[in-house]
Amino acid sequence: MFTRTAVPPEAQAKAGVHVRVLLDGQQVEPGVVVYGRRIQTLASDASIELQQESLDANSFSFVAVDVPQGVHQICVQARVDTGGTGDFSAEGAVGKGTVTVESVRLINGEDVLLN
Repeated sequence: MFTRTAVPPEAQAKAGVHVRVLLDGQQVEPGVVVYGRRIQTLASDASIELQQESLDANSFSFVAVDVPQGVHQICVQARVDTGGTGDFSAEGAVGKGTVTVESVRLINGEDVLLN
């Protein structure tokens, strides 16, 4: 995320990356997640005040339950949202990433005894 703010008297720039995973066209839990976000506020009164808030995620787990056997299509989508007030600019970019898909077979409704 890239943000720029200029004064007077106050400006705020926001940029964020939202990510979701689709399995066969259906959104997988937990849905849309914020993968990164930056908010920058610059204000001037008697002094100049700069505030920055950043959030960065290194990874997320998306879980689909009760997926039937067969071949499935998995799609990872990312969206960059920007906005602000005053004299600002905000941009975001998404680069290459890695997706790992793991199939786990769980027993449903069975009592399992552990010693």
